[in-house]
Amino acid sequence: MQAKKKQVEAAEGTPFDAQASAFLDWLLHEKRSPASTRETYARVLTAFRSFCVEKSVVLDMERISLIALRSWLAKLHNTDEPATIIRKVSTLRSFGRFLFRRGLTTKNITAQLKSPKSQRGLPRFLTVDEAFRVVTAPEDDEGRDEALRERDHAMVELLYGAGVRVSELRGLEVNDVDMDAHRLRVIGKGQKERRAPFGQAAHDAMGAWLMKRGELLKAPSTSL
Repeated sequence: MQAKKKQVEAAEGTPFDAQASAFLDWLLHEKRSPASTRETYARVLTAFRSFCVEKSVVLDMERISLIALRSWLAKLHNTDEPATIIRKVSTLRSFGRFLFRRGLTTKNITAQLKSPKSQRGLPRFLTVDEAFRVVTAPEDDEGRDEALRERDHAMVELLYGAGVRVSELRGLEVNDVDMDAHRLRVIGKGQKERRAPFGQAAHDAMGAWLMKRGELLKAPSTSL
């Protein structure tokens, strides 16, 4: 323990310390980053410095090797979650980019450091009971105007039954609905046109809404 302490003390005043100090001063005085951001960056740099001391890695971002950076990244994989590793790698990249742009190093070795891909959880699907409650929610809202309830019910049935996006539903016009064929003409992303079939429940809801639609319109309109 005592030997390690002396090793750390002997490493003080290295080029890395001056480089880190310049970076943190830039965050404070020029970029005006929040104190929490500066503290987070400082912790990452301190942890990386400790790793370099432990592994006898040169404390100078001008001379540090890609192997040393990858060794640090490998150690993080053993202790940290992917999101934490991504933040730490981002900090070191920002540090290296700052040094290079300010002419404090002649190369930016941190640009070659790759972050792990963030893990996305699998989407959660509604159960049959949950889907039923969503679809029937407009009908249960007895405090609303009947025409509005019919409209909302038709919208939910189309979203659920035809699999259209909200943006696609919003752009639908009366002529886009083929009630006989149980099909919608939808303009999706990139202005691409497609046909979206819908079932009997959506058909009945649309029929009820179209009968009430005129009550909400002050003038004729082609929009749903």
